[in-house]
Amino acid sequence: MRTKHKSTRIYHGRSKVDRKGIDLPSKVADAIERCENFLLKGGAGSGKTYSLGEAITFILKNNKSAKIACITYTNAAADELNKRFSQGDQNIASTIHRFIWSQIARYQSDIKRALIESINDGKITNYDNIPLNENSFQEGISYGEFLNLQKGVISHDEVLIIASRMFQSHKLLRRITKLKYDYIFIDEYQDTHQSVLDVLFDYVQTADTSHHQLTIGLFGDEMQKIYNNMDGLKPNWKIIEIIKGDNYRSCPRILNDFCNKIRTDGVKQQSAGMMKDYKGDNVKLFYSTERSSVQKVINEINKIEVPEPDVDCPRYRCLFLTHKLLAKHAGYENLYDLYDQPSWIIKQIKVKAKDIITNDKTLIEVIKELKARGTDYTKRDLETVEIYFPVQFDRLGYFNKQAIVNEEYRCPLLDYIVRLVEFADIYKEDNFFEIAKKYKWKIQAKQQLEKLRDIRQQLRDSIETNKTIGEIIDIGEKNQQWFEKGDKYKELSTGNPVLFNLLKNIKITEVVNVIKTMLSSYSEFGTQHSSKGLAYRNIVGVVDNGNWRRGANYENVFKQNPKGGSSDAKSLQEYTRRMMYVVGSRAECNLYFFFYNEGDKSQSVIQDANSFFGEQNVINLDIEQ
Repeated sequence: MRTKHKSTRIYHGRSKVDRKGIDLPSKVADAIERCENFLLKGGAGSGKTYSLGEAITFILKNNKSAKIACITYTNAAADELNKRFSQGDQNIASTIHRFIWSQIARYQSDIKRALIESINDGKITNYDNIPLNENSFQEGISYGEFLNLQKGVISHDEVLIIASRMFQSHKLLRRITKLKYDYIFIDEYQDTHQSVLDVLFDYVQTADTSHHQLTIGLFGDEMQKIYNNMDGLKPNWKIIEIIKGDNYRSCPRILNDFCNKIRTDGVKQQSAGMMKDYKGDNVKLFYSTERSSVQKVINEINKIEVPEPDVDCPRYRCLFLTHKLLAKHAGYENLYDLYDQPSWIIKQIKVKAKDIITNDKTLIEVIKELKARGTDYTKRDLETVEIYFPVQFDRLGYFNKQAIVNEEYRCPLLDYIVRLVEFADIYKEDNFFEIAKKYKWKIQAKQQLEKLRDIRQQLRDSIETNKTIGEIIDIGEKNQQWFEKGDKYKELSTGNPVLFNLLKNIKITEVVNVIKTMLSSYSEFGTQHSSKGLAYRNIVGVVDNGNWRRGANYENVFKQNPKGGSSDAKSLQEYTRRMMYVVGSRAECNLYFFFYNEGDKSQSVIQDANSFFGEQNVINLDIEQ
């Protein structure tokens, strides 16, 4: 009955399904026709996202009225799909949090109830201890960047917690959501939160909607998983696994000598793209006791003749396995440390002190209460966060690397500074009408244009002479009619003077370097996170944990069948392999790794590398070649 109804919807009155001109794996088309959940799994460069687009084309070609939702990993991916497929003001794609919020946003009384219940059972923290009852949140609850219960604003984590509770409790919500869609496709499923998968498969898809059926399609690769949000796919979801074995990115040497060897799931790819005939023979690992030797590797890879890259794309990209290493190399280490250094201890404290944290307490007050309970911290740990002791707990949320590296979570203070720097640097021509459109300015007189040129020159002079961030802020403050700060900036600058004062003393060059490095996929430097889904002719991967507390474990990364170790150690090893794979699989022609040779276990890593890459491809840079 189910298959018959689904086929009727796909055929939409046709005698047979039209697959002509559709570049889609036949097993995916079969699954769509038969109303079967499916997972299209393939390594990097296999064209999974392209196949997602073709799946939509296939469905709409046979049924223009089909209702499809696409959940994507990034806003950029959503925008691209919406350009291709959206009709009118109805977007087909959105990020996971936007999608989930769109399903529950109108049910304000249910959201309020679920929020209060989640606070009461400890899943959401009420830092300000706001009295909550049926009269709370009279102006409604909205979705924003940061949690602010005073203003009725919930953020990313809270949306998922609340939605999960609502879908479990409300059969009508499940039915309404199911009836909205014939198909829900999830790109990069491996980084989707488990609660979202549970909601879609366990509650929405199983909702009682008579003959209406919902097909869920997953696209992704668990080997490219960045976050540990997902426990796994459940057998009762009855998902058909379809493997894409072709690779349209890398040359055969990179696939055979690295990508296929570092994978742990048995998936093997063969080169099928423009690089399939490229005779690259450069898959190597270099090592040194000097971190600066990475420049030698970059110089070496740039000597190799390769096909010209795409317009505006660098010939190589140097990818670091951690943001901390990238910050040090790219020149914004002080800015990065300011936000990231206290984050690990704050995270620990939030877990251990849920019942004693209130937003009016300072960090040191909470630490003292924990010490009274028997929880202690080393002298080194406390010295690391000593300057943050007077900060109230509700202001500590911005001490996080995401406030720098992720535009969606960027600190309002830093966001304001980035706008000033972009105004000074990006618009090198006097196209102030383009600027006005970007910043929603109203330029109505010649004097205003002259004033803007003067402001821009002041900012450029300050950047070129490497003034402090505080001096840049002063220029913005004198011209507030052009550069509004917003409520969040004002609230944070007065409520967190420690962060604000430390930030003002950092040189503006560090912000410029963040913009060049983190906010551009065409920078010569990046992390595996920022390069996901992208490709470059040559890749240099920097293998170095940078004394990172939760650093990658390279001890067994090049062993073909590592044995022993605790479950935590094995988990870290798998994470390290995945990071290495994401880095290496960006390369089209040549792949070099640089290993910082430090510590007692480095020699065993080098020995394993000799077996993995071949001794002739493992080179000691400390020995004169």
